Amino acid sequence: MNQLQNLSDAFKLQYEKFVNGCAAIEEQGLWDDTRYDSMEVYYYNDIMCVILCLVSADGIFSDEEAAFIDRFFGFTYTAAELQEMYGTEGSNIRSMLTNEVPAGYRLLKSINEKMAAYYRDMLFIVCDIIAGSDGLHPAESAEIEALKTALDA
Repeated sequence: MNQLQNLSDAFKLQYEKFVNGCAAIEEQGLWDDTRYDSMEVYYYNDIMCVILCLVSADGIFSDEEAAFIDRFFGFTYTAAELQEMYGTEGSNIRSMLTNEVPAGYRLLKSINEKMAAYYRDMLFIVCDIIAGSDGLHPAESAEIEALKTALDA
């Protein structure tokens, strides 16, 4: 099994555990789902934002990147469809990466620090997968470093 497959398997396992943790937090009444929707949906959107932003950073939506997204999220996107989606929502996605994703991380950290650390590590795995799926482009590297800095602050 190659490194990318190992990372993908690790991500899938962590994502499933994260979703279970979200359900437990919601059951405890620690999450305001009237304000934020369900935790799973809220953080799913942030994860997709990170994925789309990184996939688009090098200007190339590869078939490998589309296959990763499809495999782990049950979509059927082609590389061309991802390109079109990003073209429509690109500036919103970039703003979310720099503002909303770190804010969501801080919100989770205020609720449960262990879950927040787990979530941060899961996002870093996503970064490694996207970077490794078609080679690390300098623009991807810059986005990854900016995200890591924002989440370590």
